Amino acid sequence: MGAPLNTDKFGIRASLEAWIKKSWAPLLAVMSIFIFIACTWLPASNKMTQGFAAYYASSRLILDHRGGVLLYDDSAFQAEVESLTEGRAGDIYWANPPTTTLLFLPLAKLSIGRARYVWMVLSLIALLLAMSMLGFAIFKLPFQTKAFYIASSLLFLSAPLAENFRFGQAYVVILAFYALALFALCSHRDWWAGLWLGLVLVLKGSGIPLLVLLLFRGKWRVVMSALLTSATLALFSLPWIGPAAWRIYLFDVVPRFLVDPVIAVTAYQTMPGFTQHMFTYHDIWNPGPLVIWPLFAKISSLLTGFMFMGTAALHSRRAVLEWTFCVGLLLSVILVPAAEQYHYVLLFPAFLLAVHAPAVPKVPLYISAALIAWPLDYMTKTLASGWWALVAYPRLYGAIILFIILRFHHEDSKLGSSNEATKLDAVAGVE
Repeated sequence: MGAPLNTDKFGIRASLEAWIKKSWAPLLAVMSIFIFIACTWLPASNKMTQGFAAYYASSRLILDHRGGVLLYDDSAFQAEVESLTEGRAGDIYWANPPTTTLLFLPLAKLSIGRARYVWMVLSLIALLLAMSMLGFAIFKLPFQTKAFYIASSLLFLSAPLAENFRFGQAYVVILAFYALALFALCSHRDWWAGLWLGLVLVLKGSGIPLLVLLLFRGKWRVVMSALLTSATLALFSLPWIGPAAWRIYLFDVVPRFLVDPVIAVTAYQTMPGFTQHMFTYHDIWNPGPLVIWPLFAKISSLLTGFMFMGTAALHSRRAVLEWTFCVGLLLSVILVPAAEQYHYVLLFPAFLLAVHAPAVPKVPLYISAALIAWPLDYMTKTLASGWWALVAYPRLYGAIILFIILRFHHEDSKLGSSNEATKLDAVAGVE
């Protein structure tokens, strides 16, 4: 018999295998982007939903000089939302600061349908900007790293991101602000970092645990810049919003929000929400708690908050700055009274940091990613009562697992190293 036929005389198969090995992760990211645009972004661009409708209505009221106090009159504000959306959506302003109205002010002159489409475009740009800035801040060379592409693909296909776009929420833009702040911190531009954190604080009241950790870390200029930015923007808004709205917000809305029984609904995946659901009774919002121990709920909520913050503060003195920022942002989600599924896009920086750290155990990381990103139906009546309610907080559990495993992040790790030593890249075939 003759010699076997050489089917790879010119090395075509070897070249193809090498190309696939090198390019499959970027291709996965590109495919996930197309899936996201086709299945989430395009359908969401033409929908009218709560969330977006409330943002638009609040800015429209300010533009028409009818805002201020009306923002916190739930019945009047909801009627305004229903009028602007022709009954297609209803929402209340709830516990947003008065300055949240400034977020949509440039869009308020447009019709609500056109404003929705423009907001979707801006949100998509903000998403790509956030991913790039976070990649450069944590990986330094993100587009040469398979782990970055894999993590980005997971974000594009995640339920929290889909819900952000489905409801026209603002947290993708807020994520972009946080990404710019982290990039500025890593570039030793503390005042710029504070400016972006100040915008997040004044526009959405977000990031207080992060600022506390930065204060423990000795980042005085960042915190001062954030507070100065917030105060300046709040003062700038007074001619449109008025001091009465701020008085109602600070002395009526915030105190009521901190004890609002609606927080016990499983939609709010936070530590205060968890303790209220397990140990407090309300005939509408929580008729089936595990036990009725309202005092224990308050004490345990405070103690767990102090425990998380204390642990993070102690570790942050020895950890790299990226760790302090990412963990502070994680705690800014799970320690506030109300954080829904769409808030969990803000955990993407912490997830990237865990992916990049060689010492972080990867099996718990995969479990955390699944609990946070997978489209789980945890807001059913079955899971709202008794012991079953322990199953109703997957996002919160995923965040807690992520917090725990980030403790394995090396204190002396060089995040800027060009040697990509993460285990995800090892799995992906990088030597």
